[in-house]
Amino acid sequence: MKSIASRSTWSSRLLLATGLALVALSLSVISAQAATYYVSPTGKDTANGTSTSTPWATFDRAWQTVAPGDTLILMDGTYYEALNPDTQRLAWPTDHNPRPT
Repeated sequence: MKSIASRSTWSSRLLLATGLALVALSLSVISAQAATYYVSPTGKDTANGTSTSTPWATFDRAWQTVAPGDTLILMDGTYYEALNPDTQRLAWPTDHNPRPT
């Protein structure tokens, strides 16, 4: 009898551990999908765009990489280019400035 109860407890613990591992894996995949990128008039399009010290220089470069769920931060400065995003792939937040035209 003791061995059957031990197996049942062991099976329950294994099932719980497996479930927790799957939840943790799912959360890491979700957070890995969203990224933050930066654009600055003093940036370089050859940079990786992933930090304030390595921003891209142009919006055109950003549109090549930014995906739904990502955040694009525009650093201080004057930008002298048109915004021509791929509106089929990108959404504009409704709680901020209206979508550019």
